Amino acid sequence: MSIFAQHYGLQQFSPMEGLLAALLATYREWKRTAGVPNIAILDWPNLPTANEFILLRDYFTAQGVPTIICSPDELEYAGEKLRCGEFDVDLVYKRIVIHEFLARYDETHPLVRAYANHDVCLVNPFRCKIMHKKASFELLTDDVHQSWFTSRQREAIARSIPWTRRMAERRTTYNGGRVDLVDFVRKNRARLVLKPNDDYGGHGVFFGPALDQHAWGNAIATALSADYVVQQAIDLRPEYFPVFNENGWKLQPMFVDTNPFLFSGNVCGVMVRLSCSGIVNVTSGGGETGFFVIDDADGSTA
Repeated sequence: MSIFAQHYGLQQFSPMEGLLAALLATYREWKRTAGVPNIAILDWPNLPTANEFILLRDYFTAQGVPTIICSPDELEYAGEKLRCGEFDVDLVYKRIVIHEFLARYDETHPLVRAYANHDVCLVNPFRCKIMHKKASFELLTDDVHQSWFTSRQREAIARSIPWTRRMAERRTTYNGGRVDLVDFVRKNRARLVLKPNDDYGGHGVFFGPALDQHAWGNAIATALSADYVVQQAIDLRPEYFPVFNENGWKLQPMFVDTNPFLFSGNVCGVMVRLSCSGIVNVTSGGGETGFFVIDDADGSTA
């Protein structure tokens, strides 16, 4: 990259700055006063994201915002204060997945009690759960709900959101026509994918084009017995990336998933995930690469 940068101007984003600004703005809106909060980054211990939390903690602290990393078991609540050891917590940057938290704890947990009593500012609160449900895409793509949106919004939905339906014995619409959903899914394996409604990391995903008809039938049975959605499969096309190892490097085709960091309505960076399979995420074995805006020698931007 150092040699490459001698010929091209490279601009790299720093999402940490935008994230911290959004956290502070949220805290001041919640508190209705100026001030610097003590922040706790909350997730399970020993996760692959641990290094990310360390970078955030060190950056926030260097900016004058006291920050720690803690797990739910370390939290205590007494005297209208949420604490992690001797550290008073004003704002929780919750990274823990809600359904995993609720599988272990109930409403008596210190975080839930402090949040309910308005004694801690919780970023990514429990009410954001609906945005983790893949069935929300049905609300966007179902013909029944198109009157909710403006023409410009409908164009954006059609361009960006794959057809999605909650899996059940039911009738619905596809391309303007009425279909029996289960029968339609069974007959159109090559263009569909089944996904858990509320999970991550590629768990439980059945990619129709990669299965034979027998395996697809078993996947449909699984989906009907659990909480699943069916989506139109996207035609993924790999791009070539240099992959390095101890023996050198080679260009290798990989699938790309580009995800903008959006804080307070502003794009503050991009995460790019790579995978050798069509299921592109780090948890299921993918990787990440850097994202740069390149200024060419003639001053144009790519």
